[in-house]
Amino acid sequence: MSTRHKIRVKILKRLWEGKQMFLELLKDQESTINFLKELHFLYKENLITLLTNKYFTLTEKGKEYVINLKLSSEKVRCNVCQGKGIDLSKYQDILIKFKEIVKNRPLPINEYDQGAFTPEDGLRRVLFMLERGDLEGEKILILGDDDLISIVIGLMKVAEKITVVEIDQRLIEFIKVTDLNIETILYNAEESLILPTKYNTFITDPVETVEGWKLFLSRGISCLDKFGVVYFGLTSIECSKKKWYEFQKLMGEMGLVITDILRNFSTYSMITNALKYRLEKNEHFIPEKIRNFLKEFLFSTKNNYENSKWYTSSFVRAEAIDQPQPLVIGNYKLGNAMYRDNNDIEIENYLKKFLFEIYKDSQNEKR
Repeated sequence: MSTRHKIRVKILKRLWEGKQMFLELLKDQESTINFLKELHFLYKENLITLLTNKYFTLTEKGKEYVINLKLSSEKVRCNVCQGKGIDLSKYQDILIKFKEIVKNRPLPINEYDQGAFTPEDGLRRVLFMLERGDLEGEKILILGDDDLISIVIGLMKVAEKITVVEIDQRLIEFIKVTDLNIETILYNAEESLILPTKYNTFITDPVETVEGWKLFLSRGISCLDKFGVVYFGLTSIECSKKKWYEFQKLMGEMGLVITDILRNFSTYSMITNALKYRLEKNEHFIPEKIRNFLKEFLFSTKNNYENSKWYTSSFVRAEAIDQPQPLVIGNYKLGNAMYRDNNDIEIENYLKKFLFEIYKDSQNEKR
């Protein structure tokens, strides 16, 4: 079965359950550009349609198509842990404290490509690291902490040292006042990182361009001791399989081996600003006359689109087989290439083409 056909089947199975928003369909996929092509194909073939500019649903032709495919509708994921395999019940006191601390946190901003995952998934990440023996008595380095994972680790009171290097002064000040003995350093990843301590565990949610990812990983592992451990998040929404392949090759060159990949482990509840920024500010991406339509198409739902939990990342753990080898040393200026590459442009161009076709169809229906 081809990759494109697998994606088509995933879309149809979700729609067989009932109507779905675009973002809810997107979160199940492993290739955004192929997902867009398959969704476009199903739309052109009249197998799916769009209801009131918000929800995709199967047409009668689409229902017959699904029946003929004889697709299984069996759900096999655990409902208790949301299929993530981490039991939070014994750590509710930590979760309550963390939620109380972060309720007044600085909101993510587009300038630094920020977006924070849910408090529950922050705790899940920490408990997984605890289980793998990477927190207790260890020195922890975090590069970029818009998720405030340092606070969860601080609340656990098991790490020997926690250091956060962060470009956002707002987050630096917020972490400082928690009184959890977390060292904070204002830092731009384009600059060389030299710290007096050698760390055991490095955590980051890097930007997802190849050059930006290489830069983030290099900065962190330059501060790791022998046989150090790396944790990072990686999406399928913004990363093609080709890009994942490039990351794997770079990890090999750095002396890292992947030990764990937890698929769709972290769900982001604060991704609003970055996506709306792209819609409202990037005129080359979204023409003025269809922006209102797209806002309704992407965001309007009775329960608020953020609660659909559409943006997820996999959680990756890797170990150094000896002393890790950074591929970037010294200052390294990337500018806009830090956040945007050809993969982003390809996705944006196809999305614009597809959504403009839907927009035209919606206008024709009104006439």
